[in-house]
Amino acid sequence: MRRTLLAAAVLALASLAGPTRAELPPILVLEDGAGQVALLHMPPPDYPTPPIVIIVPDSVQRDLRHERYAEHLLASGFAVMVSMGEPAVIEGFIRRLRAAPAQDGARIGLLAFGAGAEEALRHGPMPRALLYPGCGHLPAPPDAAPLLLLHGDADPANPALACAAAVQAWEEVGAPVTRHMLRGASYAWDLEPLGGFRQALLPAPGQRGRVQAVPDPAITEQAADLVAQFFRELLGERGS
Repeated sequence: MRRTLLAAAVLALASLAGPTRAELPPILVLEDGAGQVALLHMPPPDYPTPPIVIIVPDSVQRDLRHERYAEHLLASGFAVMVSMGEPAVIEGFIRRLRAAPAQDGARIGLLAFGAGAEEALRHGPMPRALLYPGCGHLPAPPDAAPLLLLHGDADPANPALACAAAVQAWEEVGAPVTRHMLRGASYAWDLEPLGGFRQALLPAPGQRGRVQAVPDPAITEQAADLVAQFFRELLGERGS
C-alpha cells in the first residue's frame, strides 16, 4: 500500500510539473521490491523491447543534468531509467529489469555523473559511461565491459594526468576504454543554470571540498552526442 501511494505521488508530481525543458516522453513507474521508486522513460512504440540506460546520479541533490542525454538516447531507441533515490539503490532495479519480459534486460548500460561513477563501477558486466568521475579516486572495474570516460580540460577534479592513469589501470584489467577530454569544459558542464547564476560550487567527487561547475550548453550537446554514440555502438540502436 505504501509503495502504491508513493508511485502515485511520483506520477502526480510529474503531472503537476508539466513538460520539462527536454520534454521527455511519458513515464512508467518502477519499484525495486524494497520501496525504492524509479522513472522509466520509453522511446517511441515502434521499438517495443528497447535497450535500457540507467542514470546513476551524482551524490548531490537531484537535478536535471541527465535530460539532454536522455533526449539523445530516446531518439536512438533507448529506454532511460532515472532513480528517485541515492545512487546505491540501482542494484535492485538492475535485477528487475534483467528479469522483465517486456524489456530487453540483456542490453543495459549505465550513465554515471560525478561521484555516481564509483557506484556504477560496482555493477556489471555492462557498458558504462562515466562523466567527470573524479579520475584520481576511482577503483578498477570488476569486469572488462567497455567504458566511456568524458572529462574537461578545465576541471580541477579530473586532471588530465589522473584520467590518463585511470584509463591505463582500466585497460590493464582488460576493459576497453574510450576517453574524450572536452576542450574548455569544467566539472558538471551539464548543470542547469539556476537563478541567473552561471557558476556553482559542487562537492568534489571522491575527495573533500568543492569544485567549480560552469554550465555550457554547447559542451553538453557534444557530450550527449558522444554518450549516445557509445551506447548505440554497443547495445544497438532502433531497428537493430
